[in-house]
Amino acid sequence: MNTAPIDNALELLEKEEYVLAEAALREILRRKPDCTSAQIGLGDLFFATSNYEAAEKTYKGIIENSRSNSDAFFGLAATLRVSERYPEAISYYEQAFKIEPDRTDAYWEIAYSKEMVGDLAGAEADYRKCVLDNPSNSMAQHLLAALRGDPTDRAPEKYVSELFDDYAAVFDRELIGELSYCVPQQIERQIKKVLFDNKATQTVLDLGCGTGLVGETLVGLVSSIDGVDLSPKMLEVAGTKRIYTELFEADFESFLGNRKLGKKEYNIVVSGDALVYCGKLDTVSSGVFERLASGGVFCFSLEEAQSLDYQLQRSGRYSHSSHYVNKTLNACGFVPWMEKSIVPRTDGELDISGKLYLFKKH
Repeated sequence: MNTAPIDNALELLEKEEYVLAEAALREILRRKPDCTSAQIGLGDLFFATSNYEAAEKTYKGIIENSRSNSDAFFGLAATLRVSERYPEAISYYEQAFKIEPDRTDAYWEIAYSKEMVGDLAGAEADYRKCVLDNPSNSMAQHLLAALRGDPTDRAPEKYVSELFDDYAAVFDRELIGELSYCVPQQIERQIKKVLFDNKATQTVLDLGCGTGLVGETLVGLVSSIDGVDLSPKMLEVAGTKRIYTELFEADFESFLGNRKLGKKEYNIVVSGDALVYCGKLDTVSSGVFERLASGGVFCFSLEEAQSLDYQLQRSGRYSHSSHYVNKTLNACGFVPWMEKSIVPRTDGELDISGKLYLFKKH
């Protein structure tokens, strides 16, 4: 049997050359409609490109013809999970694990689904299974810590990059359309207030730039904007908007500590809803201070904690107290300029309590 066509198609899919991969897979299925590998490949392609309706239909079609194909069951379960149909997802995960019990790296997925329906004991048990067999699975590690309320200082880099890689294709639509995300406009208003006559010479560093939602609001106000993010797929989307002078795939601390990356100094540093994946803020704050020009400003948003300095929440994000933020940035040499209560986003019917801060370097 000649496996070259399907191998080539799956290689294109692995390289994320989705248009070519889809054409190749459809040609295989035209010639051999019962080619299960091509059917799975097409389902995986739909999932990767956020076409969840087509992915669900494809995986279900495979399952109708074969009740023993674990890839189809896992694929369908994941599709239902990201579509927030958690009870259905749990059912298909359970069937998938009966077929392939050794795929323990997927236990975090059923654990997360159980957490979303309120089965916290079941979720914790499955997160533990995942971590036990897969100690490097940062998704399971972080979500287990968040569920238990363990004190950690920051989210693992791999967790952040994988989380936002998966979210990149639908990030703008869901964040703005469904979660009422308003941080970019809040930052824009504050930056307008602190810009003076030399607007055309102002340079901006966007920490955790994501797809460029904050950068889009500032592009007409300043001379240049550089962006930093851990997610290559988010950076890919940001690059298509042509608003950044340079984009860097790096964690904040590595970028800030290396003056060979980007400009040696910036007039403005902004961070919209990105520092929520850092608990301890002292290193990133001192790094920003060092990369700011004299008189420069640092404007950022955080979720608000009422008591502890910072706390890992069930969402996997950190909240910070106003006392801790001011104490930490004052220690770096910043002067507080503005502090404002905001609702950065919604979570279902719940308004998230947040703060927008602006500090100045004298």
